[in-house]
Amino acid sequence: MSEHNDKKQAIGMLRLGMAALFLAGAVQAQNPAIPVGPWKELFNKKDFTGWGQQGNPPWSVANGLIQTKGGSTKTFLIWPEAVKDAEIEVKYKLSTTNANSGIQVRSHCLDKTKSLPTCGGTYQVCGPQLDVADAYSGRLFEECAAFLQFDGQNIDNCRRTLKVGEWTTATTRMNGPKIQVWLNNVFCLEYTFTNSEHLEGGIFALQSHPPFDLIEWEYVKMRKLNVKGCTNPKAQNYNAEATIDDGSCQVTTLLGAAAKEWKGTFSVTGSSVTYGIPEAGAYRARLLDVNGTVAAKASGYGPIEAALPLPRAGIYFLEIDAGGLHTRHRIDHF
Repeated sequence: MSEHNDKKQAIGMLRLGMAALFLAGAVQAQNPAIPVGPWKELFNKKDFTGWGQQGNPPWSVANGLIQTKGGSTKTFLIWPEAVKDAEIEVKYKLSTTNANSGIQVRSHCLDKTKSLPTCGGTYQVCGPQLDVADAYSGRLFEECAAFLQFDGQNIDNCRRTLKVGEWTTATTRMNGPKIQVWLNNVFCLEYTFTNSEHLEGGIFALQSHPPFDLIEWEYVKMRKLNVKGCTNPKAQNYNAEATIDDGSCQVTTLLGAAAKEWKGTFSVTGSSVTYGIPEAGAYRARLLDVNGTVAAKASGYGPIEAALPLPRAGIYFLEIDAGGLHTRHRIDHF
């Protein structure tokens, strides 16, 4: 009888474990994919260099933390660059259940004739806001207007991860018309913008709101999405924020000239090395052994895919001159 109960208990535990794995996988599947672009820390732990401020009392820095206690009106700490497609992550801590703040994204100045970084003296920033408060974190509002989305999806579950007096990590991802929100790596909501104003790049800012209860921010960082540029770290015009290579990379060739990065291909199959020249124009290909002796060579006009024989096992170097570039690739053939 005991053995029977043990088996039933084991089966029950197995089912619970499988259910837990399924739920974990479902939550994990909703986590944000990591963009190619690197994180950029926007707060230097000392002051607000680069930021603009609006409203009273001003924001402050203490012990390497951003601090705000609210005021008689809302106040804003405004990043000077318009932001469209990006992932933003902040870490904050509420001192009480009354502490109230927010994160403005793709927003605008109340006076639309004004611009960054301080809205030209008008204190109010309007637009989509991720609320920062005990009762409302994880929800999406629209400052100066109506709610965008107040309830639904997984907001209640993600909000339960927030604890007053403890650090909370909030992640926001804006990609095209969609915005997604996570708290402490737990999915909160996904919303699709339909207002044309929200589809454009806009103000990113932190908001402080009455009453006068302390909120601290440990860091504010951002990584961009859908940025076209050169993604080759070896190129002179490498763009660390680029996530989509646009073919503009400028590299220094072995001949010492700056030119576009060579986009050809090569591969080793059996006893030959196959190379591809994607661009039109004359080319020369040479296969050198470890002593610098030419083992095989070819020339002609691209675009073309061709092969050179590998005469025996050993170390070789494939050299190709095409499109104003001289490239060299080592081949270990054993």
